[in-house]
Amino acid sequence: MATCVLIDMGKVIAVANQKGGTGKTSCAVHLLHWCSQQGSTLLIDSDSQESSTRWLQGRDYNCQIERNPEDLFELAIEAAENYQYVIIDCPASLGEVTKAAIYCSELVLVPVQPGVLDVDSALSTFRHIKHAQKIRKDGTPQGLAFINRAIYGTRALNEAREYLQQHPHITLAKTVIYQRQLIQDAPASRSTAFTLPGATAKEVAKFYQSLFEEALPNNA
Repeated sequence: MATCVLIDMGKVIAVANQKGGTGKTSCAVHLLHWCSQQGSTLLIDSDSQESSTRWLQGRDYNCQIERNPEDLFELAIEAAENYQYVIIDCPASLGEVTKAAIYCSELVLVPVQPGVLDVDSALSTFRHIKHAQKIRKDGTPQGLAFINRAIYGTRALNEAREYLQQHPHITLAKTVIYQRQLIQDAPASRSTAFTLPGATAKEVAKFYQSLFEEALPNNA
C-alpha cells in the first residue's frame, strides 16, 4: 500500500511592483536578513539588473538568479521544500517573470511610493494578485501594500495612505518605511540596517522589523 508523505512547505514571498525605483530590492534584502534569523532562507533574484545579487556579494546569504518564468516557478516551489522562507525579488514589470512569482507565492509585498503613478502601478499589481487568488481558490497569494520612501507629514503621504486604504482590493500595512539616506547607501557596504551601526540604522531596522512582523505575524 502506498504511503502518503506530507511535506512541510516553506513560505514563498514575492516583492513585486511593475514600477521601478519603488524599493523592491531594499525590501527583499532586508526581509532576507530578517527571515534568516527565523530559519533557513533563500532569495531568488529574478531582476535583470541583479541588484540583490550584487548587494549580497561576499555575504553569507543564500541567493540564486533565475529570470526564466517557468524555471522560476519550479525553483520557488522546489526550494520551499528545503527552505523555511523563499523570497523572490521581482523585476520592474508585470511580465511573465513577475506573474510566475505571484502565482507561486503565498504572500506578495508591494512597495508603493507616495505619488499618483506609484499608486496606479500598485493597483495593477493587485489586479494580478486577485487573478492568482481566483485560479488557486485557497485565498493565496495574500497581497500587502506598504508605503515606502515616505516623508513625514507630507501631503503626498497622507493622500497615498487615504487612497490605498479606501480601495476595496488593496490591503495596506500600517507600517510606513520613511525615507532615510542610509537605505540608499546600504548596498555599497553590502549591509542592511539590521547590521549597520548607529541611531539611524536602528531606526530603519525598526521600520522594517515592524513591517515584517505585520506581514508575517506568526513569525514575529
